[in-house]
Amino acid sequence: MRTITRARITRGNGLKPIALALAVAAATIGCAPGGPAGPNLTSLSVNPGALDYAGGAVTVTVSVVGGDATVTLRGQARYDGGATANFSLDAQGQSRYSGQVTIAGNTTISDASVQIVVQAVRAATGQVLASSTSTVTVHAAGSRPPDPPSI
Repeated sequence: MRTITRARITRGNGLKPIALALAVAAATIGCAPGGPAGPNLTSLSVNPGALDYAGGAVTVTVSVVGGDATVTLRGQARYDGGATANFSLDAQGQSRYSGQVTIAGNTTISDASVQIVVQAVRAATGQVLASSTSTVTVHAAGSRPPDPPSI
């Protein structure tokens, strides 16, 4: 974007500075390059935020605020080592979306973190317009097997 730092005002031509000011204002507040502005992703929550070593289902919710671009939401669980699990989010009202993802168990002796990423993607081009991230902890496997059931 070019910024005009100096304008010349001449007598008898009072409308030129106004037209110039309007042109600068229009350029400043215009649409983002590439199309309409994207939304913000707010209030991302993951429930539960921690799982035992066996892993399990996690519910992901997020609010989509503002923007005038047509977007789709995509979710992904990202594990240490590069493995991923994709999941979808469905509308739960005007701006609230929710989805579930199954988090794999943890067979190590250390807690593992799984990154949960939700992205708003421009439907026409696939361009990521907004992203929000949270973390799920999968606790370490115990050093001994669980106690047998009592009879």
